[in-house]
Amino acid sequence: MEAEIENCPSEHHHINEARRNIIKTKAEIDTLKKVLEEKTIYFEKYAKRFEVEYDEMEKNYEMIIKNAHIRASKNNVLKIMLEKVNKEALLTDKEAKLYFYKKVREQLA
Repeated sequence: MEAEIENCPSEHHHINEARRNIIKTKAEIDTLKKVLEEKTIYFEKYAKRFEVEYDEMEKNYEMIIKNAHIRASKNNVLKIMLEKVNKEALLTDKEAKLYFYKKVREQLA
């Protein structure tokens, strides 16, 4: 392609190519800005929902887990969940704790 550019009869070819690249780059930047804005809105909504769910979980966690241990003798899924859960992850990862809580609560329903 470089040979074609060098042999191009138009002396303005390089300028036109640069302008085309600038337009293309601006369009790509605009697209990325839009994607970033959309993702920002999504994660702001996710964070708000997560905070509400996490607060609710913190209030009820001990009671739900206690009930789960009581019912685990009759519910094999609960028993396995309680045995296999990574307790260290629950202490360090809020999302993992909330996910575990929701799954246990589903089994109790």
